Amino acid sequence: MKKRRDRHDAERAVRARLGEALRRKYGDEVPLAVLQRLDEECRRLGRHYESWDIIEIAAEVGDVCRASGFAHDARGGVGNVYAACLLGISRCDPLPGGFDLDSALYLGIDGEERPQKIDINVPLEAMDSLRVHFRDRFTVPDCSEDAVVIDGCVNVLPSTLMSVILMLEHITGVPSDDADLEEAAVYDYLRTGDLSLLPFEADRFRTILAETAPQHFPDSFAEAVTLGGLALGSGDKGERYGSLYREGETLERQIACRDDIFRTFIEHGLEKREALALMKAIRTGEAGKVLSGENGRRLKALGIEDWYLAALKKILYIMPKAHVIGYMTLVMTLIWYKVHFPEVFDGAA
Repeated sequence: MKKRRDRHDAERAVRARLGEALRRKYGDEVPLAVLQRLDEECRRLGRHYESWDIIEIAAEVGDVCRASGFAHDARGGVGNVYAACLLGISRCDPLPGGFDLDSALYLGIDGEERPQKIDINVPLEAMDSLRVHFRDRFTVPDCSEDAVVIDGCVNVLPSTLMSVILMLEHITGVPSDDADLEEAAVYDYLRTGDLSLLPFEADRFRTILAETAPQHFPDSFAEAVTLGGLALGSGDKGERYGSLYREGETLERQIACRDDIFRTFIEHGLEKREALALMKAIRTGEAGKVLSGENGRRLKALGIEDWYLAALKKILYIMPKAHVIGYMTLVMTLIWYKVHFPEVFDGAA
């Protein structure tokens, strides 16, 4: 099949897929809030025609993985987009009642953010199937041992954690979707178990658990995501989380993800566009510049505390929450298998 060249083909295809996904999920009674959210996202996607191509190809990656029995999940801020969840690109539900994430962090307030390649994690075992499919679908994709770049739109990346989970699924006969990530036994294991058994990709999470224990062991998946965000971000001098972690604060109050900063600014009265602009500067280490002078004084006047502003200025990089949710879903799923199938886990991990 030849590559599409007409931007409208990709848009029509994505909109048709979204319609089918809505009917499968909601039947004929789609909640108004869901329709409004998708209309807003499609408006933002429409600002740059490449967005439709990227979304369509990412959805096709998901189709190929599901047909072959492989898990997959998008990395990064695309998990803030409900369309990506509906199309099976991301496993992160950004709606209220799920994780309540704002698609503006990925697409911009008016869709002004230019589309980026979507990174999708898959088990190593899925790479050959994807290469074969997209060689027929387009032209031969750009390949390396570490990734497949499909038509300039999607980076498909092998994940060791996903490969281990795939192995556990096959051996136990229990699909990873059955893992209850709110189960108390999972969080009890964090307090008493040997985290060194987790694969090396989870080392950052192990480190922060060790260094913040026993004060802040998580008791829920939301709290695990907070610790994961701290572990994946970096503070001053390139530390994993450094002084971004505030001793004595609850996990809920820690600055763990970009979304936390954005939401805090809005809750204290900043207009959404300004909150997004400040967050974008802070996320890559520019807080010292944008929070000095008048901005800093105004934020203090709005009630944002000194410790919070000081911590923002030490950020070198901070992840989108959707990315952390995807990562911590894998980590906590592994712990769930460890709790329920310890002998199988020890042989596979």
